[in-house]
Amino acid sequence: MGWLTDIAKFTKRLITVEQRLESNTEKIEQLRKELNALTGFSRNVAALVEKNQAVADERHNLLVAQLQNELLKLENKMLIAGQERSSRKVELPSDSND
Repeated sequence: MGWLTDIAKFTKRLITVEQRLESNTEKIEQLRKELNALTGFSRNVAALVEKNQAVADERHNLLVAQLQNELLKLENKMLIAGQERSSRKVELPSDSND
């Protein structure tokens, strides 16, 4: 009867291994699903970061252009004011000969 007990133990171990294999297969499938979801989420985050960077770059370029425009306006005003001062100096009558 020793061999019958050995077969029973072997069968019991085989069933246990089969159950573990099924459990591990289910866990692996669940992990695959989670990994796919995480991969999709990561791609979405990367796309949003890239889009936000592009928007930030556009805003930066716009602000730089606006600043340059304002500086050019100020420079123009200063040049006009300087020309007006120069023309006023020339137009002033001299009182030294009278």
